[in-house]
Amino acid sequence: MIETTKVTTSQEKANFSQKLLVKRRQALIIAKSCAYSLVQECPESFLLPAYRRTLQCGQYIYRSQKDPSKVTSQFCRGRWCVACSRIRTGIQIAKFEGVLETMEEPYFLTIGAEFSLP
Repeated sequence: MIETTKVTTSQEKANFSQKLLVKRRQALIIAKSCAYSLVQECPESFLLPAYRRTLQCGQYIYRSQKDPSKVTSQFCRGRWCVACSRIRTGIQIAKFEGVLETMEEPYFLTIGAEFSLP
């Protein structure tokens, strides 16, 4: 996950880390409830293994033995997973950071085909 900020004191760093973990947990709650519904409603879907992988997404947080301030987790990379979408957005922002800094009002826009149910 790419989320960076400049912190000056250890207290600010602890507060930032706590807020980041709370946001991540909230996103995972949404993703897992969605995946659970998909598993229940579509038991014959070819995407069932991916839905189950989403249920395991970010379940455990590992602390590095070399650097105790670094924590990592394993994510499902599902398109429907809110937590993984946040990660992909962070990667895109980091990739295009130079271009985004030159824009006055940068924002992400998803363009898709119009879809209507019968």
